[in-house]
Amino acid sequence: MHHQHNNKVKPEVFRQRVRRFPRDELLRGIARMSAQEARGWDTANQDDKHSFIIEGYLFQIAGICVTHCNKHRRTPVDDNAVGDLVDGLYNVWQPELDRASGDEIWQRVLSRTIYQQMPFKIPQAEPLARSLCLFGNDPRFGEPVVKDGRWEAILGVPLEEFLKIAFIMYSAAIHNPGGISRQTLLSEDVRPVFEPVGADHALHVIDSWLARPVDDLARLDPEMTPDHADLWKFNPFYEWPIAILNDGTYVMPSPLGVLQRLGPQGLYFLGRDAHPDGFEAFTKDLGGRFERYIGAQLEFIQHAQIHPEIVYDDDKRSVDFIIDTPEVLILVEVKSAAPNVDTRSGIFPQDGEMQKKIGKACDQITTSAARIDEGHPNFPVLAGRPMGGLVVTREQYFNMPIAVDTKLVQPASIPTTIVSSQHLEGVIPALSDDTDCGTSLLGALASDPETVKTSLDPLPLGRNQLLGEIGDRWFDKHRLRDPEESDD
Repeated sequence: MHHQHNNKVKPEVFRQRVRRFPRDELLRGIARMSAQEARGWDTANQDDKHSFIIEGYLFQIAGICVTHCNKHRRTPVDDNAVGDLVDGLYNVWQPELDRASGDEIWQRVLSRTIYQQMPFKIPQAEPLARSLCLFGNDPRFGEPVVKDGRWEAILGVPLEEFLKIAFIMYSAAIHNPGGISRQTLLSEDVRPVFEPVGADHALHVIDSWLARPVDDLARLDPEMTPDHADLWKFNPFYEWPIAILNDGTYVMPSPLGVLQRLGPQGLYFLGRDAHPDGFEAFTKDLGGRFERYIGAQLEFIQHAQIHPEIVYDDDKRSVDFIIDTPEVLILVEVKSAAPNVDTRSGIFPQDGEMQKKIGKACDQITTSAARIDEGHPNFPVLAGRPMGGLVVTREQYFNMPIAVDTKLVQPASIPTTIVSSQHLEGVIPALSDDTDCGTSLLGALASDPETVKTSLDPLPLGRNQLLGEIGDRWFDKHRLRDPEESDD
């Protein structure tokens, strides 16, 4: 049976609609609307706003524009024209639905839609603070992943200065909608903000790691997306969130796209590319640092005992942490995992990425639960309490809650909850001084051992103490205000 798609637009028809507009003017129009949406997302009640959805669609249209438009079209670009393209992309028919229905088809379509929207629903200051935790030098999280001086060799500036430069461009994207010229950034009024690096060197860093000439971005698509019906798989702005127009203007089609580049996953790719011969060691060091970071977060739960990894039977190892309360034992396994492009595109049943990364964590929970059940002397005594499993991933698997995706993960032998570090950070404030935190956790964890849960609802989300402290200190040091605190 084929699905009906009245009023839907074929991908190639939508691409032709985008191609009617002159490339540079359309990119500026997208940047203007994205800045407006980002500012609204900044200041409004985030539970009631859907600006992040619009910005996600604008970001996708920008990718189509830069890879398929040219400079010679004459169709005028205004907010109405850009808004019509957003509506048009929302109504694009996804070709997979022309095939017989099945789990894999819906898996791909829903995953693609979710990843087009949800990565833009992020608090603006947190990615920067999280990057400082995972890639900086704070001794609370152990040895740095990238050793002293290495970031400067990679980026041309120390890590903190790179984050500052990137954040300045994020702010420029919001407050200079449509783009900012190189001349403005080099003006006497603006130069001081780049000190001590200096404006000229800062622009060199931007041109090296954040921006590419628009003509270079346009040439990337044919080699990356041979399927012309695919509007979703490749977007050069994920890697290069700033386009340099031929007149020297920096255009940021998405402020949050710039922010993502300075977040942990953006820095992960920078670090990975800089360690081609030692990639495995780099990822292992990052995994260890991330594990210690989650341990520091768990230590905020004052009325629970946090057991670190247990070594038993000579060289065997338990889960990474056990949260020990009078009401429940929670076995926590930490995975420095991030969804790859196949997972984001919904192609991963063939790749098995989710099963391998998340399934392994569930296996480790099962093994430790068995040792506790049998009363192994190295482990906490169960004493009739229930056990729960908690898997924490470094980056969010936004498609995990989709039923057809959740079924890909073989649950542990005990009820298992899988959340991102971002979600865990959000619930820590509610647990930190809760004298009955065990009962609160028991109510938030999965209760069915046959399925996995993908949130810690109904625990409320709040501003994380650790990220808040690190972020506030960074903004104070660099005299930059957190945009969430701005009245502009």
